[in-house]
Amino acid sequence: MIEQVAVLGLPTKEELMNMSTQMSSDTIKLVHRLDDIPKKEFKTILPKDIMQNKERDQASDLLDHLLKWNPKERYSCEQALAHPFFKGHH
Repeated sequence: MIEQVAVLGLPTKEELMNMSTQMSSDTIKLVHRLDDIPKKEFKTILPKDIMQNKERDQASDLLDHLLKWNPKERYSCEQALAHPFFKGHH
């Protein structure tokens, strides 16, 4: 989970509550005792040398929709495949 937090940032209290029905308020308090870890912008970690700006923007947006802490907020397979990133990559 450390790698996930490094990229996605620390989940908010609301995100933690929505991640699992087993999440207790004590667990949430423990997690939020940590320093706040901000989410990285995917554009900054995608390869610049092999992707054009438009591709990187689209890939970043797609990843943002796929990699949500709350599974209910993530794109479905159909939504992901309909994303503009795949329109130009047949």
